[in-house]
Amino acid sequence: GLELACWGDHFEVANADEAYCQAKRATLEKHNLQLFSISAHLVGQ
Repeated sequence: GLELACWGDHFEVANADEAYCQAKRATLEKHNLQLFSISAHLVGQ
């Protein structure tokens, strides 16, 4: 599994509507990966 970062182009919180999230999950599934956590520690700094 992976931990996506909320910075750069890993996971853009501002774009996180249902379609965006489904597209991210589809990309992960295509490569037999799962998402277990989202790292937001740099966003709050």
